[in-house]
Amino acid sequence: MGIKKNKLLDYIVVGILIGMVSIGLYKNTKDKKLLKEFELTKGTITKFKYCNYSYCAEYEYVVNGKKHIGTFVASYFECPDKSKGCLGKEFNVKYSIKKPNISEIDLEKYNINKNYKPSLN
Repeated sequence: MGIKKNKLLDYIVVGILIGMVSIGLYKNTKDKKLLKEFELTKGTITKFKYCNYSYCAEYEYVVNGKKHIGTFVASYFECPDKSKGCLGKEFNVKYSIKKPNISEIDLEKYNINKNYKPSLN
């Protein structure tokens, strides 16, 4: 009886993991399609902190008078003025015309440090 319960639990865990990966891939693909029709604006990095063996960052940008928050994950980097993660600095932000809350920040020469992380908005 115990072996059957363990096997059932294994199937449930695997099913949940497959579901989570599928949702992540779907959202990532959907966001990339929406970003094909985009506009540019300026955004400011507002947070840069260590999380999950990497650095998590937030940036704010405004579209049609409404403030939006985007996120990205990166390895550690500094701007020439030694600000961690270029905190407080402005960069171009590409946002979807159809859904402005979907965006991607262009860190210019620091893009090499950035890993894409879909937002959960």
